[in-house]
Amino acid sequence: MQKYKYIMGMMAIVLLGGAVVVFMNNRNGANAEWNHAGEAGSRIPKLAEGVNVHELENEIFAVLGPESVAVTTNRSSGSGILWQYDGKKIIVITTKHLMQEFESGELELWTGEKVTFSKENMYASKELDLAAIILSCKEKFKLEEVNVGNHLVEKNPEIGATLWVIDSVYGAASGIGTCSVASSRLFLEDYGAEMLLLYGEGKNGMSGSPMYDEYGKLAAMMSGMSEDGTTMAAVSAGKIMKFLEILEEE
Repeated sequence: MQKYKYIMGMMAIVLLGGAVVVFMNNRNGANAEWNHAGEAGSRIPKLAEGVNVHELENEIFAVLGPESVAVTTNRSSGSGILWQYDGKKIIVITTKHLMQEFESGELELWTGEKVTFSKENMYASKELDLAAIILSCKEKFKLEEVNVGNHLVEKNPEIGATLWVIDSVYGAASGIGTCSVASSRLFLEDYGAEMLLLYGEGKNGMSGSPMYDEYGKLAAMMSGMSEDGTTMAAVSAGKIMKFLEILEEE
């Protein structure tokens, strides 16, 4: 039976059972082609023209880079999604397993600016591999306002759809790559929940990486990968949104 592990740096948690998938390139090596027709409101219009992703790296990172965060704790490291920044509050979404048994942590933003957080700032999902870090801003950052909730897919991507991923393995938004959807809704015992299953290659530190469709809409967040690094599991954008709604109610 294939073994699976979470994809954070420094500490590997090995799992048994079904999990995941993604083909990753470094920031200077993304080369997947996009031939999908565009739609009104596409965040990166040139994707609608079938332009090679490698030729669009500057546009891709300019639009989506600010939504990527490097997350480091005293026990491990990974990636995250800057879900919201309005100058007064920061909300970062990452994986719950990255937050296990930590004492202190640090977020590195797209601008290179850093902010610390503690257990008091972290809220974990009871059912999913999700955690939120919520901080009041003591100072203004160089970022413009961010609100990922305005740019979500309306439904899970279909089998065979190509998604692309921005990871923060070597700093905020330091890598870009592509993956293919193997299953848009599959119950995985390791997670005790329905997850997206994806084909490709992963690497340590990609836990919490945002995954986008060809219109630049958030489709999912990476969670774990197979032991050989060729498959991955991800939490859908819809489940992330429901998790945040529960937090607001509490």
